[in-house]
Amino acid sequence: RTIYKNLKIEIKLKGLTGKQIALEIGIAQETFSRKLSGSQHFWLEEAKAIHQKFFPNTDFLYLFSRVRD
Repeated sequence: RTIYKNLKIEIKLKGLTGKQIALEIGIAQETFSRKLSGSQHFWLEEAKAIHQKFFPNTDFLYLFSRVRD
């Protein structure tokens, strides 16, 4: 189940890994995976860091819109 489907798509398109993003924003890879799946929520600061560091030209609301599979 992926809640942040657009974020997951953009990560794949850029050839990034969850581990890379997790390291950059200071959380464990497992935590990032739980947040991406919707088991845990992203803190606003985490979402802003992901947006600014990896996807600055992508609409923030598009990246973090929640979609159920």
